[in-house]
Amino acid sequence: MIAGSLGLLPALVAAPSPVWFFARAAGFVSLLVLTISVCLGILLTMRVRSRSWPLFLSDELHGYTALVFFVFVVLHVVTVLVDPFTRFGLSDVLIPFATSYRPVWMGLGVLAFELALAMGLSVYIRRFIGYRAWRVMHYGSYAILPLALVHGMATGTDTNSSWGIVIYGVCLVAVVVVLVLRLAQSSAPVRAPLGAALALGLLVLGSWLATGPLRPGWARAAGTPRLLSAAATPGPGTSPSPLALARPFTDRATGSVQAQGENRGAVRASGRAAGEVDLRWVLDLTQDAVGSGSGTLAIATADGATICTATIVNVGDAGIEATCVPPVAQGSLDFLLRLRQREDGFLSGSLSVRAEQTGPPLKVPTPPGSPLPAI
Repeated sequence: MIAGSLGLLPALVAAPSPVWFFARAAGFVSLLVLTISVCLGILLTMRVRSRSWPLFLSDELHGYTALVFFVFVVLHVVTVLVDPFTRFGLSDVLIPFATSYRPVWMGLGVLAFELALAMGLSVYIRRFIGYRAWRVMHYGSYAILPLALVHGMATGTDTNSSWGIVIYGVCLVAVVVVLVLRLAQSSAPVRAPLGAALALGLLVLGSWLATGPLRPGWARAAGTPRLLSAAATPGPGTSPSPLALARPFTDRATGSVQAQGENRGAVRASGRAAGEVDLRWVLDLTQDAVGSGSGTLAIATADGATICTATIVNVGDAGIEATCVPPVAQGSLDFLLRLRQREDGFLSGSLSVRAEQTGPPLKVPTPPGSPLPAI
């Protein structure tokens, strides 16, 4: 028998690797250091100085923070490349908008990185092109921080977290305050248009955040790849598409039991899974006298297109694990179905999905309800 019967399984979905946490941390640190560097650069144009804060110190500090920014942004790019979950290639991080993972917002990050690299290298050609031409070129640095901010907000996984919001808010407020001080000091005729453009930009950014990254469902709207359907066969001469999973996910699963065999040795159940990727599932499980189980777990998209029929490979105290290789994908998919039967007879739990099998399992909270009767 299944101990606890189809009880809650530990999630067969690997926790993000330490590299993934380091990549996110490096991204936030590079954003903070970039903000400091940009603010110092604006203050330099204002000729801000005091006896305790001479101008040369601001100049040197501006150059130092720019160098530190490059160190952390390179670490961010490298760790994203080597992270086993994102599986980005060089084209994803070097060619703007070439990736299949949130292409627009990743592309803005790539543009910010390459523009920053160009601004950094421009220091070495300043003596050849003259200070005036270099100064005009250097105005391009004003676009780096907005691009990096939007990239982080739209692509990062921590935008909705309280600490993530605080970091983005601090960066934005710091730059806006310094820009307002710079505009207030200026007597140029473009001061009013620039102030209006700044106000309009903040209004657009706030509206976009409220209707985009801060709302549920943003991952899909931003262009996070979904599972490839087996119904979409590749055309002649084309190679199989890679498995379109940016990283593992766990959906909330619901369903019901349709049939149960004699002596409760077989069961058929079906239902849906909703969350990161909406799916349908059908479970056909047979259990022998010693408690071993076999059968299949069929997985389809929300509109019914078959992804694959997974073979059950493990039934234990906690539940059911199944693995399959979608016909048009490279690599295997691991599914973990965790179910409990509610008092009204319906099933509830979770369906965890990941590409291949890496890392230790995660513990997922037990959903309310009683375990299914032993099969």
